[in-house]
Amino acid sequence: MSILACLIGILTLMISVSMQVQQMEHDGKTEEELNRAITNRDLKKEAIKIDQDIKNLEQQLKKDHPTVAELQ
Repeated sequence: MSILACLIGILTLMISVSMQVQQMEHDGKTEEELNRAITNRDLKKEAIKIDQDIKNLEQQLKKDHPTVAELQ
C-alpha cells in the first residue's frame, strides 16, 4: 500500500511542476506580445507557402518557354 501512495505522490508532484513551468512561460508575456507571436507564426507559414508557389510557377515557366520559342 505504501508503494502505491508513493507513486501517487510522485505523479502529483510531477504534474504540479510541469503546470508551474508552463505557467512561468506565459507569465512574462503580455497579451500584445502573445498576439504578435501568433501573427508572426501565421506570416511565416504564409511566406513559406508563397515561396513554394513561386518555385512552382518558375518550373512551369521553364517548361513553357521552349514551347513558346518553337511557336515563334
